[in-house]
Amino acid sequence: MNPLQKEMTEKFQCPGCVCGSSTDDGCFKEEDYNLGCGAHVPGTTVYPVVGNINLGLPKGFNRNGPIDKRMQHSIIRLFETIPDYDRFNIPIWAMEQDDYLFVRVYLPRANTTFVDVIKDGKITSLPLSTMNVSEFYEEID
Repeated sequence: MNPLQKEMTEKFQCPGCVCGSSTDDGCFKEEDYNLGCGAHVPGTTVYPVVGNINLGLPKGFNRNGPIDKRMQHSIIRLFETIPDYDRFNIPIWAMEQDDYLFVRVYLPRANTTFVDVIKDGKITSLPLSTMNVSEFYEEID
């Protein structure tokens, strides 16, 4: 595991994970397509409506959605560079915070969402249709 992978995993996935609180716990599972941990399972639930939340992410990006057996896995993907977004991987919301770009991505053909976290990413690199969450961040609960 490279140092950035360790840093991002421990900052964004380990908090509240049911598998462990650090990559040193022996629970880290390499992902094929991003820097994140494939064993990550959010362990904090706001019952009954909100569902599982990821404690390491800012509001607006931390919710998995209603409790559903299909959503027990991680929705977080970690990247060193901005991935290729297109009509099959659509960036909807984005926000820059503390040298990271957070992007909520919708995959319409799979009817699922992900939160991509990109080190040193810039919102100006995303399609113009992507909403800048920092413009209404205080309205998010």
